[in-house]
Amino acid sequence: MNILNHMQRLTPCTRRLWGAVILSVFCLSAGAQRQITIGGDVYGGGRNGAVGRLNTDTAAVITVYDGVLNSNVYGGGEKGFSNGNTYVIVNDGEIKGNIFGGARMAEIDGDTHVNINGGTISKDIYGGNDVSGLISGSTNLNILSSVEGSVYGGGNGSYAYSDKVQGDYWYNKGLSSIDSLNKIRPNIKTSNILIAGTQSKTTYIGGSVYCGGNSASVLSTGTAPTLTLGSYVTASGIFLGNNGENMVQADTLARYADGDYSTLTLTEQAQFDKYMLAVDMPFQPNLVYATGYQDYTTRIGSFYYGGNVGSMSAAGQFSYDLNR
Repeated sequence: MNILNHMQRLTPCTRRLWGAVILSVFCLSAGAQRQITIGGDVYGGGRNGAVGRLNTDTAAVITVYDGVLNSNVYGGGEKGFSNGNTYVIVNDGEIKGNIFGGARMAEIDGDTHVNINGGTISKDIYGGNDVSGLISGSTNLNILSSVEGSVYGGGNGSYAYSDKVQGDYWYNKGLSSIDSLNKIRPNIKTSNILIAGTQSKTTYIGGSVYCGGNSASVLSTGTAPTLTLGSYVTASGIFLGNNGENMVQADTLARYADGDYSTLTLTEQAQFDKYMLAVDMPFQPNLVYATGYQDYTTRIGSFYYGGNVGSMSAAGQFSYDLNR
């Protein structure tokens, strides 16, 4: 497997500091008949340390050419700030975990990019962050090859957060625990998703496509997401909103009902309504067809103008042309 923090393949294996971008290369010798398997997560950024700009807008780029990754891939760092744009590019290989254009529990001052050109993607793809952290720019996903899971323009906040127990899911409740909880979720400012295949290679999405996030959303201070449909795509479903299904699962609600874990009282209707605002989509997303789209070559199992256990609060009438 070759995993690069730069767009260009480097040989032999090297570690360099270029601009403030760490170039880390894991490579095989020429003609090698074995693959590299990485059991843990792969991060484009640092752990509790920043990567960032020096004469470049790019903080990190990860390119996967082959091999097996058994866990998650992050364009950013783990609790480490990324000062610039992040990229995750998959050309081949097998990724058994989730893919995040963003970071895990860290901020990114820039845009995130996920480009899927090939390979086997067993789980979900997120343009945003995991657990928490703000992305100052947009999330951008180009899905040009099949994905077994779902595709999210936003981040993954499908965790039971605690205002009492210290750890990765702890948050400072401040003056209002429910407002603080909604604020720390990995929300985004906007997303741009392109999904396309070719006549010789259909792009299959085994799960669903969401313009927003998973137990997270698009901030009302941002702009409307854009979903671009290309030719030769088959997707199980499309949701213009967010996925809030995991927020109302019995085990999640049971954690919040535990007084030793959380001060929230979600059995009160007013507080539960605020809790579900975390998956409200405040915009009418844009749905467009890619340049050169060939009519009736893309198939969608189910199309939802809203979210999955998530509301849409944008004013006005939603109108889309799906007769193509």
